[in-house]
Amino acid sequence: MLRSVLAARCALGLLAALAMAASACGRADDLSPPAPAAEAAAQQLPPLVVSPTEGAPFTAVIVSGTGCTGRSPSVAGELERLEGDSAPGGTGAIPGASGVFFTTTPDATGSWTHSFTVPPVVAPGQYRVVAQCAPETGPQPAAYSPQPSEVSMGDSASMSLSPRQAPAGVDVVVDISGTSCRGTASQVDLQVHPVGSEEGGEFVASAVFTPDGEGSWAGRVTIPAGPAATYVVGVVCTIGGQQFFIYLPASDTGSVPSARLVQIGGGLPPTR
Repeated sequence: MLRSVLAARCALGLLAALAMAASACGRADDLSPPAPAAEAAAQQLPPLVVSPTEGAPFTAVIVSGTGCTGRSPSVAGELERLEGDSAPGGTGAIPGASGVFFTTTPDATGSWTHSFTVPPVVAPGQYRVVAQCAPETGPQPAAYSPQPSEVSMGDSASMSLSPRQAPAGVDVVVDISGTSCRGTASQVDLQVHPVGSEEGGEFVASAVFTPDGEGSWAGRVTIPAGPAATYVVGVVCTIGGQQFFIYLPASDTGSVPSARLVQIGGGLPPTR
């Protein structure tokens, strides 16, 4: 959705710039200053400031920028993989790392500061912080130059469940546990969906768990008796009511890790 909105604004901004250029050519004696939209379209944003530029999971990263002006401007940004397209929410998005995406509103001078915490599902390696300034109306969004960021070794979130296979026609009690969901007001939300119904919101069981001080948690959920089927166990860590990360997220191709599947009445289907 964000990419389509940005593309639409880009097209509108280009048409507006062409129209103003044609008007200027037809009225050489018009010495009035350029319209604000034209100035914003040519806006060159100063580089982002990122601190620290290296840290393990649970490191708080502060990002700031200036020059984001226009009509009701907003900023969207995230930590992303190097092979992405540098558009927040685009192809560089890190699967499962919900907490690295941010939005904020600049002050009257166009300056802004925001922070995010690196979730424990981000693997060690080289990344970059990207951000865009987008006025509510007018010119195309302006992108800040991506800034490098390195994630070092540290805590890594894990999850396990048992059993992963069971007979059909009986209630199936699944024991599930995980690690590294820690922070202010941390909570683990769990839902069990039939395969293929995740987008529709249909679920057959749900539970909420409270992690201990180290972020570890454990509990049980019951899949009600039914015919043979494969179920996906979706588990999300939230901090302060905001989604922080997804345990064992689906890959870019949409395949679900086999460790999140419970097969009722048959063998596990092929997975990555």
